[in-house]
Amino acid sequence: MHNVLEPAGYGIPVLFGNDKISEEGQHLLQNGGGIAVSETKDLYRNLVTLLKKPEARMNIGNKSLSVFDSKNEASKRSQN
Repeated sequence: MHNVLEPAGYGIPVLFGNDKISEEGQHLLQNGGGIAVSETKDLYRNLVTLLKKPEARMNIGNKSLSVFDSKNEASKRSQN
């Protein structure tokens, strides 16, 4: 799986499959910044919601950015 924190760093809602979710994906899910989809209908429904409801897109995007920021701060502390 590609790193899901890359789009999160730009405040973009992250959608990914629900099979073998990475640790970062789990953090995004737990904090509302990621959306796991299991089938085409889920993907379609979530994409339509994100495209038609800018407030939902911004809300989820802000949460994904928050997860990115917290992971970034944790890595800075572990380097010191």
